[in-house]
Amino acid sequence: MSPKGSKPPEDPVVTSHFKFVVKIILGLTVGAGLTYAGIGLFIPAPTEAQMTIMNAAGYGWTTGSGAIFGLLGGKALN
Repeated sequence: MSPKGSKPPEDPVVTSHFKFVVKIILGLTVGAGLTYAGIGLFIPAPTEAQMTIMNAAGYGWTTGSGAIFGLLGGKALN
């Protein structure tokens, strides 16, 4: 319950540009995660090149997840 005379918090404004950026980052993150999981699950003995791709996809998954949480957390604080 808010103190007497204070306004309730306003909802954050979500622009179309922000939605576009979140969708792009979400798509790249999901793609990297699927690549990482696919190589890990379906290739029993990956070559060095496949391991390099898997490591890059793992890095993309990790940084993309952090970017999504950062964008959504930052928007929630506005």
